[in-house]
Amino acid sequence: MPLSQLTELQQTPSDALIPNILIIDDDEVDFRATRRMLLEIFGDELRLGWTCDWNEAAEALRADSYDVYLIDYFLGGRTGLELIESCNRDGKPNVFIFLTGHDDREVDVAATHAGASDYLVKSDISAAKLERSIRYAISMANKKEELRKETSAIKAAKEVVERQSEMHAKLASDLSATQEKLRTALKRAEESEQKHRNLAQQDLLTGLPNRSLFMTQLETMIAHSQRSDKELALLFLDLDRFKSVNDTLGHPIGDLLLIQVAERLMRCTRKTDTVARLGGDEFAIIATNLQCSNDAAIVAQHVIDALAAPFQIEGHEINTSTSVGIALLNQDCNNVDVLLKNADAALYKAKDAGRGICYFFDSALDIQMRTFTVLKKELTIALEQKQFFLEYQPQVEASSGKVTGVEALVRWQHPERGRIAPIDFIPTAESTGLITPLSEWILHEACTKTAEWSALHGCDISVAVNLSAVQFRRGRLMETIGQTLRQTGLRPSCLTLEITETIMIHDVDDVEQQLHALSALGVKIAIDDFGTGYSSLAHVRQLPINKIKVDRSFVSEMLTDRRDAAVVEAVIALGRNLGVTVVAEGVETQQQMDYLRGTPAIDIQGFYIAKPMAASDCEIWLAENLQPSLKMAAAGS
Repeated sequence: MPLSQLTELQQTPSDALIPNILIIDDDEVDFRATRRMLLEIFGDELRLGWTCDWNEAAEALRADSYDVYLIDYFLGGRTGLELIESCNRDGKPNVFIFLTGHDDREVDVAATHAGASDYLVKSDISAAKLERSIRYAISMANKKEELRKETSAIKAAKEVVERQSEMHAKLASDLSATQEKLRTALKRAEESEQKHRNLAQQDLLTGLPNRSLFMTQLETMIAHSQRSDKELALLFLDLDRFKSVNDTLGHPIGDLLLIQVAERLMRCTRKTDTVARLGGDEFAIIATNLQCSNDAAIVAQHVIDALAAPFQIEGHEINTSTSVGIALLNQDCNNVDVLLKNADAALYKAKDAGRGICYFFDSALDIQMRTFTVLKKELTIALEQKQFFLEYQPQVEASSGKVTGVEALVRWQHPERGRIAPIDFIPTAESTGLITPLSEWILHEACTKTAEWSALHGCDISVAVNLSAVQFRRGRLMETIGQTLRQTGLRPSCLTLEITETIMIHDVDDVEQQLHALSALGVKIAIDDFGTGYSSLAHVRQLPINKIKVDRSFVSEMLTDRRDAAVVEAVIALGRNLGVTVVAEGVETQQQMDYLRGTPAIDIQGFYIAKPMAASDCEIWLAENLQPSLKMAAAGS
């Protein structure tokens, strides 16, 4: 649509606090999602425009028609980076914020050099994060504009002084006074330009070097280290539970925490080290003049210890921690790009291993990260080309054989490598954020098919869908579930959401709040693979749980291993006391079935009942088995 038809302006010019925003995005779905967040931020007084046309976007940039530009990085066959580079001009600073579907460090760096204020991944954007980015970008642009005007005024005064100097060149006394004015003006101009340079290179909140200055200093220090016999290390770190601080105590407290973190980092590092804030709660340290790699570990441990102590901020005691990823400059890691990639990979492994540790990048990790990068690209293509499909595995009541529902299981049919097991791609999808669009597709596909089966057979059929921990952190879970149920027509009581125990380890309060909201919506909640995680019974008791699924590892050995049998019996007893259904996974033999059949309120899932099957085969199976199995009933008599 033309920009002129989509501009939505409030005729309230007196409200200067509401920025005039232009969204440049060729995907209407993404535009509407961004507009919803902007409406949440600015309310009905939002002044917003949208265009999906390159030429209209370029004209708007040249005309300086808007205060803020939210630009999709990929615009058809061209990029948002090309757009701002082609239209950038001297004068009033523009506020450009990139919105992209994929996190790419190289693109992030290029966007920063091109003048972008921020670089946000669409799957990771929330209204709070978008508001913070816009607020920060406008603040920086305003300060730059003030300095630009001040510099312009000083330069104008300089020109006046120079003209007066020429007019009074023959008058020595006047010339002397004029020269003094000129020197003063030049000094002020130099000071203003220095302030402008500092603004462009310093983080406004903490005063530390920002990403731009950090990149320049890293290049310089690498060159210096390569000429000397000293080692150099790059350390990456971010804060644990920082999002929780912002959500519970507010962004002002979060800002004060970042300031104190920066102060502690400066105190615990050496004078030869460089500490920088890369954005959000991400920090980097360039450690130079190292005698050996162990020196880098010592620096990292000082950082970990310094941030482990509680922070006292406006009456709040805040406990946080950090892990550190370390990359060493060597023959295999000898430039900025590789050093950044390796430090980031090491940080990822450090956080995966637990909090409060440091992790060095090594060659094995390099191979792992290369594999990770390839798989990430293939997953992106698989989503675009719809290479995923669902299989369904039935669940039945042990005592009667009555069908109680099906579980939807995602499968990936790779065009070259054939079928890839979920265990080989789900972890990568979770770590890259691709699990969000994949899970939303799984949910919609499973609900659509189950609603069709319910209508076909004239009875409610339930479907179980797995949830990822990432979906809880994204903050869109309730909206996604509600929208999917409305679109597919599936009754909420027919949808079971399966979570693992590990989801409850971190952010317990937030997870509990979301699960209670989902339960109030009418959907059912099940704990998957129970007994393999680390949740306490206190957590389980507080959650609105409808089902507990015993992990197949216990069921498979319960007839031969007394300890596994004890675990299964304990979970069944727990389910009975909590008033919830227990589902035994991995039932594959008649003996296992006989062992469990006499237990009330227990469902069975496994190859003995049916293997996971395509939707068409499952439809036939349901038609044959929706009534209690006569064969199973006879076997039990």
